[in-house]
Amino acid sequence: MSKTLFYYTKDHYNTFVKSHSEMNKATFHQLLDKAYHFPDYHGQNLDAADEILSDMAEESETPLSLRPLFEQLLAEARPEKREQVWALLRDYFEVG
Repeated sequence: MSKTLFYYTKDHYNTFVKSHSEMNKATFHQLLDKAYHFPDYHGQNLDAADEILSDMAEESETPLSLRPLFEQLLAEARPEKREQVWALLRDYFEVG
């Protein structure tokens, strides 16, 4: 079973079907791992993710971008759908 994400573009709703059958804690941590290249010792829990992301933000001295995470979430979308989502996000957020 697929999850469906609805998003609004300037004049209509589109549907983007996510390939993951279920977004659960394990899937979320896998996406974080891929998006931000977490070390192998990552504990697959929010405390570990918080510590790693905190260290990464400290090292970069700027806020981290959500773009790598969204790239992972949209990895299996058709290119035109990916661009529609990015266009929407750019209208309202700093996407880096």
